[in-house]
Amino acid sequence: MPIQKIYCNSCGEKVEPLIALNTKGEETNFCINCGLPLEDSGSEESYQLEHVVIAEDSPLIQQIISDVLVGQGFARMLSTCVSGEEMIARLTNLFAHGRTPDLIILDVNMSGMSGIDCAVSIRALEQGMSTQEPIPILFFTSEECDAKFKNTLRSLSPAMYVNKGLDSSPLLLGKRFQTVITKLLELRSKMINSKK
Repeated sequence: MPIQKIYCNSCGEKVEPLIALNTKGEETNFCINCGLPLEDSGSEESYQLEHVVIAEDSPLIQQIISDVLVGQGFARMLSTCVSGEEMIARLTNLFAHGRTPDLIILDVNMSGMSGIDCAVSIRALEQGMSTQEPIPILFFTSEECDAKFKNTLRSLSPAMYVNKGLDSSPLLLGKRFQTVITKLLELRSKMINSKK
C-alpha cells in the first residue's frame, strides 16, 4: 500500500511523511525534505509581531510579504532591505539602539551577499552584540530543501524556509507564510523555555 502524501507548507507540495514516535508513543508526521511537522501543532497561541525586517531584491515579492504580514495584521511594521549587506547595516543600527526585530526574512539568492551568508553574519553579529536570544530567520527561496540546506537550517536555528517557486497564488503563499512563521516562533519559544 503506497504511503499517503501530505502537504508541506514549507516546501509547498505534497511529500511523503517521515513518521516519528514521541515519548507517549504517538505518531507525528514530518516532511521528509525539510523536517517541518506536517500537521497543525494544535497551538492556540496567536502571534502579532512588532517589527519584521526583510532582505528581498524583488519589489513584487516585497509587496506580497507586506500584504501578508502587515495587511493581515500578523506584523505591525515591516522594514525592507534589497541586499544582505543592507540587512547587516540595518540590524547593526537596531542593535546599537537596543532594538531587536521579531523576525528576519531572507531571500536566499540575492546579488552580492546571499541570504545564507547574511544569516551567518547575523548570528555572529548577535553574539558580538550580546543579544539575549537569536532572532528567528525565515528563508525565502525557489530551491528545494536538500541535505545541505537542512544542515544550514539546523546550524542557524531557529530557522525555517518557504519555497516560493511552487505556488503562484499570493493567497496560498500568504497562508503558507503564516503557518511556517507560526511554527518558527513556536520553535523559538521552545528553545527559550528549554534554557530556563
